[in-house]
Amino acid sequence: MTATCKQFDFSKNISNHFLLIAACLAGWLGQATSSFAAATNAPASGPDFSLIGYATVGGTVTGGAGGETVTVTNGLQLQEYTDAKEPYIIYVSGTVQISGMDTHVRPNKTIIGVGPNATLEGGGLYLYKSSNVIIRNLTIKGSTDDNLGMLYSSNVWVDHCTFMDSKDGNLDINRASDNITISWCRFYYETPQDHALASLIGSSDAEVISSNKLHLTFHHNWFGENVKERMPSIRWGTVHLFNNYYNAPGNNYCIRTRLNAQSRIENNVFENVKNPWEIYITDTTNAVGKIFATNNLELNTIWGNSTTNTRKGLSIVQIVPGTDVVFTPPYAYKLDATTTVANLVTNFAGAGQGPFAAK
Repeated sequence: MTATCKQFDFSKNISNHFLLIAACLAGWLGQATSSFAAATNAPASGPDFSLIGYATVGGTVTGGAGGETVTVTNGLQLQEYTDAKEPYIIYVSGTVQISGMDTHVRPNKTIIGVGPNATLEGGGLYLYKSSNVIIRNLTIKGSTDDNLGMLYSSNVWVDHCTFMDSKDGNLDINRASDNITISWCRFYYETPQDHALASLIGSSDAEVISSNKLHLTFHHNWFGENVKERMPSIRWGTVHLFNNYYNAPGNNYCIRTRLNAQSRIENNVFENVKNPWEIYITDTTNAVGKIFATNNLELNTIWGNSTTNTRKGLSIVQIVPGTDVVFTPPYAYKLDATTTVANLVTNFAGAGQGPFAAK
């Protein structure tokens, strides 16, 4: 990185410096494991905002590096560049109204919010057969469908985003999507509602993933107020969850592991929640889900029966200790102590709290 990049002050009128930012990004985003802490002049001992997890497996994540850098301020502009075949680094400025799942994100894109308040409202981002995508520093709220949906997509990194108030799921990942990292994001609803769902992995029991897909990492995410369920709910997937913070009073459950799924749950903090993890059985002809849970901190938690799907002939919730033999992650990662997780996550997770956020 050049001296100019190192000395750039992200606190001063970031909108006037896109050319400089783009030059810096060419170096930063060209290395999937580069440290983004430097972008905010964070001390070396501060949080590690670099890319880790399943998004690093099976391909590289450089987003739109090498492509043109553009700034969008409305939904039509956003759609023009996200739906283009060429790589783009797309800066979102202000509040942008979008509709439904009309904003299709093709491969080789970086979508990043300018400053602490960049927002997509009214609709969601939709990835279909997309790969090598970075989505960062955005609040996505109030979609009439999902705030972010992925089908058949791979090597995607979602970082420092806030997902809130979707009518369906805040973040749903389905249909053979694979190798995805969700890091330093916040999930919540402004008001209580019945359909308050954080993240669904695998859309249905019939979604047989014979080719071994749906490998995901969730780390340093904040599942907060008024979220009822799916933090996440997993079918057919292989999901690593570490150093996440759960504080959603009145919820039904946090992590639900369903048929043919495996969850590795490490060094998370569960506070004021019901059922930090559970097994959900709807089909005894396929493999029942497995959970390995270790070094998690529980504060004022409750264990017991949660919601079941009464439309099915079979719906069983099992409370398990989390001692199953599951996968070993194929990447290096460092676990923060549970005593530090709540402070780290509530201070640094979500849009406006990490790299490229004007302070």
